[in-house]
Amino acid sequence: MIVFTADSDATLNWHLYSYDYAWENPYAAETPTELSCAEDRGQRSAPLWIFNHFLTGPLASPELAEMIGHDPFFSDRVRSCRDDAGGDLPNFVTVDFYDIGDVASVVDALNGF
Repeated sequence: MIVFTADSDATLNWHLYSYDYAWENPYAAETPTELSCAEDRGQRSAPLWIFNHFLTGPLASPELAEMIGHDPFFSDRVRSCRDDAGGDLPNFVTVDFYDIGDVASVVDALNGF
């Protein structure tokens, strides 16, 4: 098991600082048009990519998840961000309300199923 933390001052030697190993796109968007593929925390040269796909307007809700959790919006966004990331696939897909929308089928497609 690997344990990542966003706390750069973690004192446990088995807590790995996430952004030494990963980068992520912005995690704070209130509307679908605010979703971005830009590098946010970490550096794009890191080997792992955390793909944030959720709205916080200002808090998560099922209604917000309904707005962006379905195809083709979800898959199109992954493809667009993948192009921006030089063709790399995300290693982690983060969503609110995994049971709303097409999360499983999008992740299955990313995994080649």
